[in-house]
Amino acid sequence: MISVGRVRDISKYYEDLVNSLIRASEYDPHSIALFGPEDYSHRDGWGRLFIKVAEGNVNVLVRRSTKPIFVERPLLNIDGDLDSLYVDIVHSRASSIGMPINFFSIHPFESETRCGYKLYLVHNGAMHKDILLKKLGVEKDSSYAKLYTDSYFLAQYIGVNICDSITPDIIKEVAGYVDTGLNLGIVLVTDSYVEVMVGSYYRYLDKPKEMHDFYKVYKSILNETAIYVSSTLVDFDDYKPKLPVDWNEIENGKYDVYRIWFKENKLEHINSFMVR
Repeated sequence: MISVGRVRDISKYYEDLVNSLIRASEYDPHSIALFGPEDYSHRDGWGRLFIKVAEGNVNVLVRRSTKPIFVERPLLNIDGDLDSLYVDIVHSRASSIGMPINFFSIHPFESETRCGYKLYLVHNGAMHKDILLKKLGVEKDSSYAKLYTDSYFLAQYIGVNICDSITPDIIKEVAGYVDTGLNLGIVLVTDSYVEVMVGSYYRYLDKPKEMHDFYKVYKSILNETAIYVSSTLVDFDDYKPKLPVDWNEIENGKYDVYRIWFKENKLEHINSFMVR
């Protein structure tokens, strides 16, 4: 669940959004259809990135827990004056086969760009981890490689290959290292703005309908605020958030990029691009 926009737009709907995510994390029919009856929940920890921008200041909160979100049932809210701009990401993890399950595998992951700016990343899908390790010069049998997931090393690789913007070229490159999916939320914090990229790319493989149902992402616009949620939250009435919006599936391979400017207290959509 990812949203970027104005606090006033989302404040009275936020609790319902979180509860929708919690319910879908406990029992995910799309996961069962794709991976089998054993994979019915997102039980491998949860994390949150919340960034508030107001009066020229930026405030960043990162939270991670090894408990399932449906066990911990956190009381989350949107903090800030109604005129504040914000970025909010809540991620509930279901680990890929062969990936570690530990505190270090919980999203969001952090890295730094080659210009020293801070990057945060959440990812749904599986990458070819060996390729990322080779690109980063990390021995695949090292304790470092075994401690962290493919998504962590994806964050490191993107970080060292960008400076002050999330460029389409790096996303198109890493799309070539995808095993199943590259559903991404990336946040870049610079000294002047916060840049946010959200999008979905997945391969259909041998289960095209099930892959589509599981990895597709829905988007809605509420005044100045863009909201992105995973398919389970919208496709099933028991989970669907009670927001006065229409949910539209984003095209496979599409990524949107936004910027929040600190001093101007301004949000703008700066780019959209496709990965094929």
